[in-house]
Amino acid sequence: GMPARHGRFHFTVQDAERGHFGEISSVGSDNVDVFMTETLAPVQPRAEILQRIQTAQTERWDLGEKLWQLDLIPWAKKGSLGILSSSDDENDTPLDEDNNGDDNHDAKASGDNSETGEALLLLRGHHALSDGASMAAALMDLSDEADQLRDRIQLEVEKRLGSASWPWWKRWFQKLLFVLWLVTGSWPAAWYHFQLYLSHLWIRLRHGGNPWQRLEQEASNRNDSTKPGLERSLSFATVATVDQAKWVAQTLAGRRATLNDVFCAAVSQALAKQLQWHRERLQATQTIPGNHLTPQRLAHLSRVHVAIPVHLKGGVILPGESVGNSIGAFLVALPGERPDLTPTQRLQSSHQELYRAKRRPTAFLSHYIAKLATQTLPTSWVSYMFARVNNGASCVVTNVRGPDHPIHLQGDKVEAAFGFVPLAPGIPIGVGVASFNGKIQLTLTAQPWAVPDADLFLSWVVEEYLDLVRVAAAKEASDGTITSV
Repeated sequence: GMPARHGRFHFTVQDAERGHFGEISSVGSDNVDVFMTETLAPVQPRAEILQRIQTAQTERWDLGEKLWQLDLIPWAKKGSLGILSSSDDENDTPLDEDNNGDDNHDAKASGDNSETGEALLLLRGHHALSDGASMAAALMDLSDEADQLRDRIQLEVEKRLGSASWPWWKRWFQKLLFVLWLVTGSWPAAWYHFQLYLSHLWIRLRHGGNPWQRLEQEASNRNDSTKPGLERSLSFATVATVDQAKWVAQTLAGRRATLNDVFCAAVSQALAKQLQWHRERLQATQTIPGNHLTPQRLAHLSRVHVAIPVHLKGGVILPGESVGNSIGAFLVALPGERPDLTPTQRLQSSHQELYRAKRRPTAFLSHYIAKLATQTLPTSWVSYMFARVNNGASCVVTNVRGPDHPIHLQGDKVEAAFGFVPLAPGIPIGVGVASFNGKIQLTLTAQPWAVPDADLFLSWVVEEYLDLVRVAAAKEASDGTITSV
């Protein structure tokens, strides 16, 4: 079961020894009261939910007590929390389609709207517990469809990595190929990141810092956070179907293009629009005494550096494994403030950069280097190093793949799952792209001085995506093909 497979949920971090996990002696596997609290439904639905998420992201806690916290809103009228529409489709088929006509499987998620409710789980987990992909996979183990999901993962692992019944020499040969890939790919990876460093250094020398650093300095000089009490700018939305996003990617950028390429391109356009928004604001306020930052001193970025986290095991917990941290990352330069590019050209350029970056072993190398640093260097050195290795990255875009069928918790259908990105040192914006039950769900976490209006930023991402949908539809129409998405 879940407690036996993921015992790390009952561990804490001990300060006595670096990297040591100690079990909470007072908490048994059947007692979650220490970790869970029940709260009432909010009076102001979306605003209060975002406020609770902000608190969860910024409030300090004692890792010697617990590594995760669950806040539960046990019941609210459907649609009243500001997350789901009261008319959301109720008729999805569960993963276990052979239910012998038992219509009670999702009875609590259907019926007359006046009697239908929804519950909300707010899960806060520290990175010392696991990475986000592992956390999502662990939560799937709680679902009614857990056995079927694990069987699917096993089949996918055997398809990609080969069967465990392979002879020893074939398994060792695969490992040898992996080592050779690490060795031969390390030089191209290092050269690419050196180029990113030179680009970042040039902007610093010519303009006194990249635009995001200048905006942070300006906010510090104003001695405010744009809005009183606001520590994070947050937003979330369900924006598309997985099939539609894949269709857009492959129609406009080729069969190797992915939905992550599509949304990375859309995010890069939103970053460009956000910088232009700041320039217009500075233009309107440059006559105010004490405002030393002018639009002219905010560098134009023809390419924006974006950090891409990568789960080294494909976003799944392999059979027999528990949660942990198997995350690496790479940086990539995507089109930035380029008004000369069409949406298709921006997507194609983003796809090419991302495809080349994925073929390098950068994510594995970054994971091994980070692991070595955290185990051997003082904590202050590690924090300093991590804050300066991003080469001027302005944004993190992370993709988490969820189940492509509905899942249920004790018979109740899970309608949506949103994961918010914790901001890395020195990077002010984080975008989460998650697929769940055939739908794409976006989240935004940002510093308010970088993104004062989170909903506006996310709307720019959606606008660029819809432009790509229209272009893809026009291309298919001109080619004489019809695709249902």
